[in-house]
Amino acid sequence: MPTLPNPTKAIASEELRSCRSGDWATPDDFRFEDNHNAIFIHGFTGHGSNMKTLFDYLSKFGFNVFIFNYKSSRGIERAAVALHSILDELNRHDSVIECRKVSFVCHSMGGLVARAFTFHPEACRFINKIVTLGTPHNGAFRGDKWLNTAVKAARVICKVPLTGYTAKKVVAAEELLGTDHESAPLIHRLLSQNYDTETIPILSISGGSQSLHGMPLVGALCNMRLQKMINSNPNDGLVPETSSSLSSDIYAQCLPLRDHWNQYPEFDQTNHFNFSDMQKIGLHISNWLRS
Repeated sequence: MPTLPNPTKAIASEELRSCRSGDWATPDDFRFEDNHNAIFIHGFTGHGSNMKTLFDYLSKFGFNVFIFNYKSSRGIERAAVALHSILDELNRHDSVIECRKVSFVCHSMGGLVARAFTFHPEACRFINKIVTLGTPHNGAFRGDKWLNTAVKAARVICKVPLTGYTAKKVVAAEELLGTDHESAPLIHRLLSQNYDTETIPILSISGGSQSLHGMPLVGALCNMRLQKMINSNPNDGLVPETSSSLSSDIYAQCLPLRDHWNQYPEFDQTNHFNFSDMQKIGLHISNWLRS
């Protein structure tokens, strides 16, 4: 696979890169025959390269892989608008995206970017299927203390700095906390009925390890504090099972073709940051996207 940009280097703006070429995506990158197009969307403070093990694995199964990089602090809705704009422009060349379609494979907040994407006019014509890994579909209901501690843990594990961060100043944090709009927060708007998603299958996958393995002392202390705030409910070390699963009836209107998967042997070893390292998850995603 080509070398992708350094994940610690700040991007100038939102970008869609082909993992085949390592460069910004062009219409021709979507034209390979007998390939399934898959766009990987990273989470808060992340980068597409954080999911490299997983997208390298799917590429060996014939998937034509792309990564969408965005400045997560700017917000979920802004990222969804940017992704829609990029795909819409690429589609102007012989309707290549609309004809070939893409599947989204999303980690954490990236799943909310994908769901926000589906509410944009005619956006669903580009989508085949959606997979979410550890996505906080219910948002971060534990408040800004929870989110600030979660960001500290992410900094330690992903080694991606987010200087000047406070939950009250970052748009994405407000969206996750449901404080971005007084009467219609994004998290609530994503539960609205969306007729365009009635034919789009979406699979949520969760992890069950409540320990964020391999962290130094700072990260371990963050993990202890997070578990105390999550109050021992089943979780992946960061996101509760009740938030990462789409099995609840509250999603019936907006995502009728939803399914949830947590019945795999490595479930109790999978935490919020190592979904990409589990072969069983990679195999299941590959088979589900093709089925």
